[in-house]
Amino acid sequence: MNTKWIQLLENLNNIKETCVPRCYGCHLFASEEVELHGFCDSSEKAFSAVVYLRFIHKNIISSFVSAKTRVAPIKQITIPRLELQAAVMLSRLMNSVKESLEINISKIYLWTDSRIVLHWIRSQTKRYKTFVAVRVGEITEITDVSNWHWVSGEDNVADESTREFFRANESRWLIGPQFLTFPKNHWPKETDEPLEEMELEMKRETILTTTITHSYLPSLDRFSKYRRLIRATAWMLRFINNCRKRKVSTNLECSEVEKAEEIYIKYVQNECFHQEIADLQNKRTISKSSRIYTLTPLLDDKGILRIGERLEQVKDLTFFQKHPAILDQKHRFTKLLIEHYHINFNHQRQELIMNELRQKFWILKMRSAVRKCKTECFFCRKMRVQPQVPEMGQLPESRLQSFTRPFTITGMDYFGPMVVTVGRRTEKRYIVLFTYMSIRAVHLEIAHSLDTDSAIMAIRRFISRRGYPREIHFDNGTNLHSADRELIKAIKNFNSTKISEFLCFKSITWKFIPPSSPHMGGSWERLVRSVKNVLKVTLKERHPKEDVLQTLIAEAENMVNSRPLTYVSNDALDPESLTPNHFLPQCSDGSAPPTGEFEISDANCRKHWRVTQALADMFWRRWQKEYLVNLNKNTKWYSKKENISLDDIVVVVDDTLPRNMWPIGKIQKVHEGKDGKIRVVEVKTQTGIYKRLVAKICKLIKKKRYKCLKNEFNAVVISSRGGECCC
Repeated sequence: MNTKWIQLLENLNNIKETCVPRCYGCHLFASEEVELHGFCDSSEKAFSAVVYLRFIHKNIISSFVSAKTRVAPIKQITIPRLELQAAVMLSRLMNSVKESLEINISKIYLWTDSRIVLHWIRSQTKRYKTFVAVRVGEITEITDVSNWHWVSGEDNVADESTREFFRANESRWLIGPQFLTFPKNHWPKETDEPLEEMELEMKRETILTTTITHSYLPSLDRFSKYRRLIRATAWMLRFINNCRKRKVSTNLECSEVEKAEEIYIKYVQNECFHQEIADLQNKRTISKSSRIYTLTPLLDDKGILRIGERLEQVKDLTFFQKHPAILDQKHRFTKLLIEHYHINFNHQRQELIMNELRQKFWILKMRSAVRKCKTECFFCRKMRVQPQVPEMGQLPESRLQSFTRPFTITGMDYFGPMVVTVGRRTEKRYIVLFTYMSIRAVHLEIAHSLDTDSAIMAIRRFISRRGYPREIHFDNGTNLHSADRELIKAIKNFNSTKISEFLCFKSITWKFIPPSSPHMGGSWERLVRSVKNVLKVTLKERHPKEDVLQTLIAEAENMVNSRPLTYVSNDALDPESLTPNHFLPQCSDGSAPPTGEFEISDANCRKHWRVTQALADMFWRRWQKEYLVNLNKNTKWYSKKENISLDDIVVVVDDTLPRNMWPIGKIQKVHEGKDGKIRVVEVKTQTGIYKRLVAKICKLIKKKRYKCLKNEFNAVVISSRGGECCC
């Protein structure tokens, strides 16, 4: 026989020995039940799946049906993923075998030794990464999850084909695992050990929160008034409605304004009480830690959060009074709403504002919110602020000078008018008071009018009788302002006689006190009152003649100058009290020289001027010891106040205007005193720059807060004056 045929016969014998026995007929007819079992497994090299038929009769026999093996991908993946690939392949193979066999299969079993794959298949959450989710979905679609079971690695026959060296005819590959020939109670059981790698393929949990946005609404930061906000929103809704219906309307309606208000209420509530609204929408009880838990809130048919049904049985209240809308006190919309009520009710007390708000709204911590609104209200601050008068300053040098000629430093003031009879008519006369600042003596002149010429003539008469003063202090009157230059010019051009050697000045220094500060001229203001008191007693006629008035004025001058400056002693041995007349005619009332205080000898009489000088020196020494020391005590304004500074926003006190019309300005310049205190400032307002005393200034805003409140300040100033801001 040819050697080629001998070799062919040997190959056929080898093939016959390795053929898989697939003759199921004899077992099929004798079997009571036929089951289909599939196994899958994987390694780093490959993954495979194999299917067996299990015939149940007197003897249990398992027979190989089909198998499939694939090499692992070049891109390295984890073992659990390879096990899942094997499970997918087994699902496909089992589905194909079941459709190919024309056998009545009683039950199907799918086996894997990977507990992670079993968990993925049995899981109901489906929260896996894409690789796992897609393959698990395919497995559950073509197989029943209840058919999947666990088998140990030793009993998993699919492990045979995942090894590097595999020979099918020398293993259990053809007949299946041994436990298939046993009853079910001897099959492997799944353990309850925890899975360590179970969460490896889980997706990261992402919680999505849906927030109702109102991006179409105007920004609250662009509005400073509640009414403007609601009207702008209502016009916007009108525009949207016109675009939809293609119908043009002109005037706003009440329903549109109410709709705009409801939209903003829901907008505020969705921002501040989002969780509570979600709980009520899902019919859950809100958390006890919620700020509105005690209010038993509810949602109306428009989705607005309102207070519960405690007053539901009251018939006389409206729906809004029974169920006011809940608002957060810190929200911008709520602040605008409170300010709107505060202004509409004329800045009244907070109880009234709270009562009106409660008719429609329930604002958390309403009392503190309304109080804060009143505190921050610019108009209320303006109506409530008071001047911060600094501590009383030192006495001016003009009040403390001694051993000087009378009326060297003089204060001047006008008072009146006094009506006199001239012929058959009546005319007005004014009294000009000159006071010696040190000893408080007075000199009175009559001015026929308030014009400049009359003021100059009165001062010239005073100079003629009392001599040239070095300084004259007087009020900031309009007539004296205009007399200033003309009077100085008149004195310079005055052709005077020989001037005494005691006169050391040829011109007068004029000093104005700050406007609207009468207390700085208290030295002459109090003496005006004393003169008026004397005239009330001595003047018996309503309209005296002019010479009668001159006489009474001269007598009043002497009486005021006769008043005691120091304590009046009851002891007859004590010297009489000092009076201003002691420094003028050198006696208490001008009638005779004083006695018992200075002995006049024949030698002294020869030099009368020395006697006069000695008397004056004695009076001045007594003035220093008895009168001057009593001025050391403050009579008011004891507390120290913070100095006003540049750029502070202030209200200028004007007694001639109502408080709400007092001008607002900014400090432009300060005048610091010798003690470091600021008592005079210059204020820039819309109508000009004014020099005022600090006692007439009410500080509204400090310099540090000016930048943050500048817009508010400008708005108030412009609206109150109707012009440009003074800044």
